[in-house]
Amino acid sequence: QQQQQQQQQQQQQPKQQQSRRRWYSLALALAAVAVAVTLAMSVTAGHGAAGDGRICGADGEDGAGACPSEPQEERTNGGVPVRQWSAAARERALRERTPVVFENAPSDAWLAHRVLTNPRALEEVVGPDTPVQVYRGESNRVLYHKPEMPLAKATEWHQPYEKIMVPARHLVESLVNGKAPDGSYYYHSQPPIKEFQPLIGDIEPFSVRHESNDEFTAKVQTHVWAGCANMSARVHYDTYFNFYVQVLGRKRFVLLPPEEWQRMRLFPAMHPSGRQSQSDIFERPPGGPEPFDVVLEPGQVLFLPPYWFHQVDAVDVSLSINVWTDSLDQHLEHFCSYRCIPGMQDEGLAPLEKVAGVFKLLGLLMRELPTLLEGVRGVLDTQYAVMGADKDPDQQCSMLQSPVPSRLDAEVRETATMIASRFREMHSEAVRQIAFSNLVQTAAYWAVGFELVQFLTCVEQLGDGRLDQPVLD
Repeated sequence: QQQQQQQQQQQQQPKQQQSRRRWYSLALALAAVAVAVTLAMSVTAGHGAAGDGRICGADGEDGAGACPSEPQEERTNGGVPVRQWSAAARERALRERTPVVFENAPSDAWLAHRVLTNPRALEEVVGPDTPVQVYRGESNRVLYHKPEMPLAKATEWHQPYEKIMVPARHLVESLVNGKAPDGSYYYHSQPPIKEFQPLIGDIEPFSVRHESNDEFTAKVQTHVWAGCANMSARVHYDTYFNFYVQVLGRKRFVLLPPEEWQRMRLFPAMHPSGRQSQSDIFERPPGGPEPFDVVLEPGQVLFLPPYWFHQVDAVDVSLSINVWTDSLDQHLEHFCSYRCIPGMQDEGLAPLEKVAGVFKLLGLLMRELPTLLEGVRGVLDTQYAVMGADKDPDQQCSMLQSPVPSRLDAEVRETATMIASRFREMHSEAVRQIAFSNLVQTAAYWAVGFELVQFLTCVEQLGDGRLDQPVLD
């Protein structure tokens, strides 16, 4: 019996082993399927399938790069987006015309970032006795000025800063100690002198040339800025594209878009401090958006589009380098303001003919582009108070409505059509209004000199429809 039982067990063992092998193989197969399913789900969830059937992130022709992950909130600096530099990010900033803070920009390779690690290094680089240009003043609040502007003679305005040359060591002392040896404030602002130029590398990535055409070639220039902590530049706008590279210390930029121009209480266009505000950026009338408030760190680059308002404050001892490129809007404004006034070169015009011609030109422009009236409305109330000038609501404008001589009339009409076409090329309505405001003031000064307040009052009445307009027919 024992032998029979042993024989039966021996006969059953191969069957049991065969059964176990079958179960083991099945388990392996199931495990392989489970792994495959898991991997497939991982690919789909982690990389995703493109809408056209491509597996994002896969190798090969149809898998160039990973699919976008879940959208992440963009990092900001005082409300301004912070982006990593790339050609695409640069083009996006230029297209959108809004400020951007860039990191890992091409300027990281500039020697300035490795050499200018403290204020004393500036003296070592350029030499202690090398003359440098500074603005010297009794205040740490910089108000730029052009003493040659016409309205300097018509106001009780005094030059707040003088532009002088000093040894580099005096500038460095003012940076380190907060004041110059004579107790005044120095603010360095000029194109890089030859001793400084080796510290600046390739500026081409910061040049903006896409607006150039047969009539307009954009010029590119670099500028160096240095000042002690708490130095401040009054809010103003520039007409350039601006890539601002922070090298040493931190700088604060308070920014507002061009659409805020009527609330900025600018100086008159022909004033020595034109394009700047008569007050602090936080003192403007209520309403409008909150300003962006950016603190730029060393190595970061701020892109600032043309006509954006900015007030700049040095948080620390600061040194910066920026790259400016002329904008097409700037070219169009200057072209119209200084080259398109009819009869400007005609010395034979009688004073009344000159006045009537300019008055008709401005009226035709406002009839062609009605929104340009905003470039005049309110300007007298906000900008010309600095001159102690009040507009007269009962101003008699009949003299300005004199007929335009036939020899000038055709030129006036042709010029109005041409200027209107140039204004339509400008980037935005706000830029058009700013440019028209400057054009009206330039034309008024050319036509009537220091009596331009009365002239501008009549232009506003003409645009508002408060004057009969046979002059335009």
